[in-house]
Amino acid sequence: MVMHSGVDFYAIREVEVEKSKQAFTVHLNLVDSIHKANINNPKQLGEKHLHVYMRDSTSYTLDEPHTIPLNKVARIEKVD
Repeated sequence: MVMHSGVDFYAIREVEVEKSKQAFTVHLNLVDSIHKANINNPKQLGEKHLHVYMRDSTSYTLDEPHTIPLNKVARIEKVD
């Protein structure tokens, strides 16, 4: 899974959806160099990916979990 926020993107290593709070909590990593090179053309890798696009351009840190309201998600796209 990859999360896009403005011009930044992050690899989602853990995600927990909290339906009662209408939010999800993520732990983020940097996208590895192979995926970074193909971020705009993921079909070249021949893998399935889930991309989460945020409505804003918040910068996220990698050393802590982030709880994000679902209304901040612009769209979710599955790439085969």
